[in-house]
Amino acid sequence: GLQTREDHTYAANVPEVRRNLVEGMQECPDCVVVSFRRSLAVNEEMREQFLQQARESMRTSKFCIVPPGDSLERRARDQCVAMGAIPVIIDLPPGFGKRQHHPWTPLLNWSTFSITFSLDDDEFSGSASCWPRLEKALREAVSSGQADVLRAGLVRVRDRFRWSTAGALSNILHGLAVRTLARG
Repeated sequence: GLQTREDHTYAANVPEVRRNLVEGMQECPDCVVVSFRRSLAVNEEMREQFLQQARESMRTSKFCIVPPGDSLERRARDQCVAMGAIPVIIDLPPGFGKRQHHPWTPLLNWSTFSITFSLDDDEFSGSASCWPRLEKALREAVSSGQADVLRAGLVRVRDRFRWSTAGALSNILHGLAVRTLARG
């Protein structure tokens, strides 16, 4: 398909942002980095070991960093919610145009159970790492008690992400009802 300059810029800068995050987190004594390599997709046993390690890391983590990827929709974000880790969504700089869209919005207020961290222009271009600023924000969230509030919010909405009558089906029906009422 036709790519705009904006699409190209997004795709070009994502690896640099992710690399800066990984490098910063590897130096953090409180962080765990679980990296998926394409070679794991070929070997079923290695893939299963990776998935088990990733699930365990998310299950025992307070936060789960959701960096930008090859699309604006990220499976890792929903996996964080399912495993009980507060999603920390790394978003594009304000005014960039294509920013992360959270599923089930406006039915769910994402600010009650996740953190959206917007990159600045230098961090997005790769000329500066976002890790020092992000690490400071996350440590402040823990020390202020905000992380506990977000975790409680996460527990309240977690079932809304499951493919069940009380989860995704309920969200769809609720969304249809809101649209119908809005139309009058």
